[in-house]
Amino acid sequence: MAYAAEDQLGSRLERILSGRTPGRVLDVGCGDGSFLDELITAAPSAPQEVWGVDPDPDALSEAKRFFTLHGPDIPFYFLEGSAPGLELPVQEFHTLSFQDMLHHMSGSSFSHEMDGERRELVERHVDQAAQYLDSGGLMIISEVVAGEGGLGNEAESARATRTALHNLKAEIDVLQGIPHGYTFHGEQLLQLLVDILEERNFHVIHGDIFEDQADIVQSGREDRAVEKTFDYFRNYAERLTDPLDGSPAWKMDGTQRSRVRDEFLFRLEPLRMAAMNNGLLAQRRLLLAAGKTEAE
Repeated sequence: MAYAAEDQLGSRLERILSGRTPGRVLDVGCGDGSFLDELITAAPSAPQEVWGVDPDPDALSEAKRFFTLHGPDIPFYFLEGSAPGLELPVQEFHTLSFQDMLHHMSGSSFSHEMDGERRELVERHVDQAAQYLDSGGLMIISEVVAGEGGLGNEAESARATRTALHNLKAEIDVLQGIPHGYTFHGEQLLQLLVDILEERNFHVIHGDIFEDQADIVQSGREDRAVEKTFDYFRNYAERLTDPLDGSPAWKMDGTQRSRVRDEFLFRLEPLRMAAMNNGLLAQRRLLLAAGKTEAE
């Protein structure tokens, strides 16, 4: 199976950012800072400073550690929070990004469809974040989207397995009181975002869906990579045996927790076999960039 170098996220970001000054950068849903690092690396010049916001304190700790050790020599700030009710001490950014956050912020929906409620939530969160973007600034949205396919095609089967893994994690998160919906159908999300941004006087510079090569496992190392992935999921499912402090949705007693854990581990096994048979795990990613008009 061959993948062109241009399908890599970094090279696409380089084309989007070519000739642009990143200025002050804000990444909403920064996680461990990996996408922010990709964005900075792809920019033709160093940003003025970087900001990351995420609701997960563990992920923020990892982002701080990484940027302390490997980041550029510029000011960086990582704050706990999310797009709803976002409040920052700095009000103006020139580059703003969403990284794999829209399916989290659009409710705990166990469907890939773009229904009315999910559309409204996506629109609201984009609006809230866009208020921080300078006139002439750039918004970049990177989002994992549903991979569909059957067993007759290796690539499609790999994408479908990857999607099934994500869906399982979303269900486990919801049991723990963590908002997490299924990923969207890519074309539906892309069209919605284009419509939202154009209605708000943004100029869409780039918008497509591609295979994220970063998730393609190198030939000969499939078994190790797959087992590492499933060890993570097994450990994640094991956490269901203990209540998590501060999770208001956690209502199960010990017997229920054990039953849920066993159910998830049972569902992992066919996914593990599918991933091993595929020989790889692949995901599809949406990447959209839009400039805020000077008249805004």
